[in-house]
Amino acid sequence: MGFMEFLLGLFQRQDEETQIEQESETIDNLKGEITLLNSQKAKCLKEKENYRQRINVLEDKVDDLKYNIASMELNELKKDLNALEQHLQDKYTEIKKFAYKNKGLFKDELFSMYPNELIQPDVFLVKQLRDQVGSKPDSIRQWALQVAQFVDKQKNWTSDKDTVDKADVYQDIYASILDPRQDCENHASIVSSIEPEFGIAFGFAGTTGHAWNVFSHDDELWCIETNTVRDTNKSARIFKYKDQKKYVIHYIFTKDRTYKIAKKPAKFGYHE
Repeated sequence: MGFMEFLLGLFQRQDEETQIEQESETIDNLKGEITLLNSQKAKCLKEKENYRQRINVLEDKVDDLKYNIASMELNELKKDLNALEQHLQDKYTEIKKFAYKNKGLFKDELFSMYPNELIQPDVFLVKQLRDQVGSKPDSIRQWALQVAQFVDKQKNWTSDKDTVDKADVYQDIYASILDPRQDCENHASIVSSIEPEFGIAFGFAGTTGHAWNVFSHDDELWCIETNTVRDTNKSARIFKYKDQKKYVIHYIFTKDRTYKIAKKPAKFGYHE
């Protein structure tokens, strides 16, 4: 081997060693970058987890706020509800008011009306009746019986067919009060107008469509019947709804609200 060849081999080895050192340095740098990236990734994952936890906390707070707002709205709503409506709001389903087609009667004209319109506490004739009923006792059960007995003595059950020659119509509060011959919804209309804490129930007494009154006492639903046996013995009565099976309520109407009681209530006429 000549001297020149020796030098060339030496330079070649030096170049190879330099290249190895550079590549080794590059590998070390890459390892460092990978370590840094892994560290940053771990930091990002930790921050992501922290953000997720914060989001969960915020979502819980939002849910709590929604619940509190809903509770406040419900409490505000309940302030405007009477005892019966509060009971029905908790136990049953409030639905949108609906009108019955051609159920109202004025002279010979039929018109559509809300069943809620049967309750008219602000009419002067109703105020006169309320004064005649007597003092309101502390017991709502006694008051219910007192009002029921008063109305029962004022009216003789008579079908609409016999009074207005119609199958089944709703007369206004004036006709209900002034004509002593009235059927079940007229009795119920007067009772609820005298005391709006008493609602009107539509349903069945046995197999017969019927209207009567209801109220709430000790978180239970009570019924008021003012024409128990078509007025032949003038024996109005009150009873717990759950303690009997003859009466089945489909709807309850108060002055401003309508509640569905039966799962599949009967229509009792065509809805507008």
